[in-house]
Amino acid sequence: TVPILVDPDGGVIAGHGRLLAAEKIGWTRVPCLVARDWSEEQKRLYVIADNQLALDDAQRSLCGCRRMTAV
Repeated sequence: TVPILVDPDGGVIAGHGRLLAAEKIGWTRVPCLVARDWSEEQKRLYVIADNQLALDDAQRSLCGCRRMTAV
């Protein structure tokens, strides 16, 4: 399981989708890592990078599906 990355106040930095999925199946606790002493800028840049990685993965998956269905 990949932990959700949160700030010390419980704000989600990365793992929004995992958190929503856990809530949907009724989990009340999930593994988390706390990013201590991160500046607001560091958190913002991490969110951007994490989202870009997710988009890149989704695009690769979509391209793979299109290739498979076109054959």
